[in-house]
Amino acid sequence: MLFSSEIAPAGTASGPRRRRTLALTVRYWLLAIAVASALTPIYAAFVTSLTPFERLGSRQIFPVDWHWENYSLVWSRIPLARYLVNSLIYSSVAALVATASATLSGYALSRLNFPGKRSFVYLLLLTQVIPLIVLAMPLFRLSLELGVFDSYLVVTVALVGISLAYPTFLMRSYFDSFPQEIEEAASVDGCSRRQALWRVVLPSSGPGLLTSFALVFFNTWQQFMLPMILTESRGRVPVTVGIFRLTGDHVTPWELVMAGSLIACIPPMLVYLLAQRFLEKGLTAGAVK
Repeated sequence: MLFSSEIAPAGTASGPRRRRTLALTVRYWLLAIAVASALTPIYAAFVTSLTPFERLGSRQIFPVDWHWENYSLVWSRIPLARYLVNSLIYSSVAALVATASATLSGYALSRLNFPGKRSFVYLLLLTQVIPLIVLAMPLFRLSLELGVFDSYLVVTVALVGISLAYPTFLMRSYFDSFPQEIEEAASVDGCSRRQALWRVVLPSSGPGLLTSFALVFFNTWQQFMLPMILTESRGRVPVTVGIFRLTGDHVTPWELVMAGSLIACIPPMLVYLLAQRFLEKGLTAGAVK
């Protein structure tokens, strides 16, 4: 009896331990499958970028000849540097303008009560369900009539317009989580609402502002359809459209397309690495209040 009573607790403890081990194993396997699924297209693009044209379509898992010269050749086939600069201009300016507008709009939605507030929120949500193809032709006709077709202005304004909703809701959530008592203390010291926003709220909103900037930057960097429709000359197209112009009717140098695409991934990756510390805090702002 004594022996069986001593063995029983060990047996009962091993059951939950095995279940935890099994749960962790399944979790890590699912995580490994998800990571492999996400990295497979990138690896396929990397292998293609190092493959000579005559070997394309051979279904090789590893590069055979390692043609690193494809990365230098793409710079001579297209003005890749000009395209990258254009994308940096579009994405940076659009991110700055969208973040500034979203900050003011989000603060108003969080702190102010005004007529039509609920309708404004619904209209802002409605802009996210309208397909871009529906907006393409009206924007094209409008840019021609205003004389701004094939300009930095029309592309930047269009990118800001399609990217404004999410950072607005993000900043509203961030301001909802900001203690109103701090603003009330600032008003007691003689600050107006505008002064409290600039002197108290915004200096403490760095993670939210940087998260909004990074998300708009990522979204506008990958845009293809609107810049393709609203630009024409090489000096205005972004890198997404510029790389697409490598494709031909009969022959497409896929090794150069993949090399240029991987090069175009470097700037947003650098932005992500710089903003990584603040992204998690900014994205979870307002989740717990």
